[in-house]
Amino acid sequence: MPEFLYKYLPINGNSITNLINRRLWFSKTARFNDPFDSNINPKIEPSDYNDFEREALNVLYRGDSRVKSHIDEKYGGDISQALNNSQARQALREMAITMAEDIYTDTLNKFRAKSGICCFGGEKDNILMWSHYSDGHKGMCLEFDKSIRPFSMALRVNYSNDYPDFDIRELYSDEYIRRLFDRIILAKSIYWSYEKEWRIIETDRGDFNKRYRMNALKGVYLGLKVSEEVKEAIIEILSKHYNNSARLYIMKKIKNKFELIPEEIEY
Repeated sequence: MPEFLYKYLPINGNSITNLINRRLWFSKTARFNDPFDSNINPKIEPSDYNDFEREALNVLYRGDSRVKSHIDEKYGGDISQALNNSQARQALREMAITMAEDIYTDTLNKFRAKSGICCFGGEKDNILMWSHYSDGHKGMCLEFDKSIRPFSMALRVNYSNDYPDFDIRELYSDEYIRRLFDRIILAKSIYWSYEKEWRIIETDRGDFNKRYRMNALKGVYLGLKVSEEVKEAIIEILSKHYNNSARLYIMKKIKNKFELIPEEIEY
């Protein structure tokens, strides 16, 4: 469990304004740069068809008038007898899987439409993160205390070569939303593992700014290509809006190594 979370940012009007006002941007997932992010279609099927068919048929019998009428008329309401018919069992499988896929798609679409996510890295000296998210080392990286809300609510992203497995019965469980987060919202391709990502998830709204406490920001790291003008602007912000409580660093290259190291700036 990391002690700090790191937010890599370019230097622009939005990032400077948010730093001044102690705000974080929670984006809808449709804006993310990974087309698979929170938008995958795993294979949905039961781990045990025999048990599932009985459970599913009971659910359908109680909740779908068409299924109930069919079983009542053809099998006298006897679910066990219906399950002994191979054609009925096959039709049941197809119907239940289609319904589960619809439930999954509907839930995921609702999440993507109204939820927001703020993403963080797990390291301050990640060369690729500086290149990809901080304007080619001309931006900044904010260091937040993970023990302070909302950062204490961050969840670790899971990386894999394969889509997550999904047992169809999980779609009907009380813990479905938590499982959706664990398996889908926090699932990314192994290609992204260098990010060592953590996420804060807001389920009720997206594309908005959320404020954080002043003492949550522990440090600001400037890219090794940052301009003197930017450095002076950040010093002014930390002095005026954070009462000098956050430490300031500039990243430097380590001689003879492909590594970065922070050098503190006294201000």
